[in-house]
Amino acid sequence: MASTVRAVLVGCGGMSRSWTKVIKESDKIDLVGFVDINEEAARTRAEDYGAQDAVIGKDLGKVLDEVAPNAVFDCTIPEVHTSVAVEALSR
Repeated sequence: MASTVRAVLVGCGGMSRSWTKVIKESDKIDLVGFVDINEEAARTRAEDYGAQDAVIGKDLGKVLDEVAPNAVFDCTIPEVHTSVAVEALSR
């Protein structure tokens, strides 16, 4: 049996709501971290998802170091996709 993928969601604005809805329906993915430049948006998305124990933060690198995820969902604006991808892949 395959293990659950531990994932971090980066970018917790309106677009991420659709992602968390689909992820929540899967028993193969667990969102363990939420990152946004607006920490309150990250906290709200985590609460909406039902992840009371998730790591919340503004700094992607710190969250990645803390939770060591298997995957990152990038729901940021297009202008920062490259920096998010490089940060995630460097870990």
